Parts: sequence; C-alpha cells; structure tokens
Amino acid sequence: RNEKKVLNDAHKQIKYKLDGPPSKVRVQKPEEKVFVMLQCAIGQIYLEDTTLRQEMSHMVEYAGRMIGACEQYSIDGSGHGQVALESLLLGRSLATSLWGANDGVLNQFAGVGQKTVARLTMAGIKNFADVVTKSSNQIEQACGRRSPFGQELRTAVQKVLDNTLSLSAHIEGLQNPNEPTMLVCRVDELAEHSSG
Repeated sequence: RNEKKVLNDAHKQIKYKLDGPPSKVRVQKPEEKVFVMLQCAIGQIYLEDTTLRQEMSHMVEYAGRMIGACEQYSIDGSGHGQVALESLLLGRSLATSLWGANDGVLNQFAGVGQKTVARLTMAGIKNFADVVTKSSNQIEQACGRRSPFGQELRTAVQKVLDNTLSLSAHIEGLQNPNEPTMLVCRVDELAEHSSG
C-alpha cells in the first residue's frame, strides 16, 4: 500500500529510529506507525498522503492528552519528578513541533519550512540571535527568498524576543520525609531585549 511507502520514507527522516539495520527496517505494526507519525509531527516532516496527515493530527491530539495525564499522575499520584519532567518536555515538543530549545526554532514561523531552514542553517543563520544580527537582504540571499521575507522574519523574531518568559521549577519538601513534596513552578517575564 502507498501508506507504507510514505511511512518508510518518513522513517528515514525522523530523529529516533526503529530498532534494526536501517536498510531492513519497515514500518508494519500500528505502534510503529504511531512512533513514526508522532515524530513527523514534532519534526515537521510533511507527509504527502492526506489521510495520514489527518491521522497524524488526531494522534497528536490524543498523545497530548495522554502525556498530560501521565504528567499529572506523576506529580499528584506517584510524586515521580523525572517522569513529570519528561512528560512536560514531550508535551512541549508535540505542542511546538520542536524537539528542543535549539532544534529548528525558525520552523515556528509561518512561511519558514524545512527547505528554508536548511538553507538558512547552511548560511550560519540557525537561531533568533543570528536572524537579528543579519540584514533582511542577507537572510533573503541565504534562503533564496524574495523581499519582504527577510524583514518579515526579522520582525517576527523581534516580537518573540521582546516577549520572552523564563520558567523555573523546583521541588519543595524533599528534606523532610514527613512533609508532602510539592513541585513549585515560576514564570517570569524577562526584561525587554532590544537589538539595534
């Protein structure tokens, strides 16, 4: 079926691979399909098949719910902080379509796809700081896009930088086994940051 070819092609592009020699791995089981499709969602890998894209959208929604439940249980029920942290990170990856803080941050913006990011990366433009230090013209030349793409990207990045938040967390009550433990999270708005 065409679906299996699309999934096997997608498997070659995802971050984490199924076990086995790369030339012999085939996506066949439902759990393997989910494994590949959720990574396609996070890694922003476009699937040609419309039905698979719709399925992927539903999988992301359900996975987000399950991860949220896992996170909540690990905080309330088991008190297992590491599971809560990993659940939080995976949930964030699903919500933002990014694996980590430094992984394809420019993909977040409308009109910036995989090809554009690859070209920008080759030109040394990998993150927000790189975008604001380059001129609009340098950005457009690096990725082969026309004006006003460079200025629009610079403006979008500057809006993000002007509205940056800091999240910190710690667990209270670990010193005394008779006290309940509590995960304390704090969100602070960072001072406005300008780039000349």
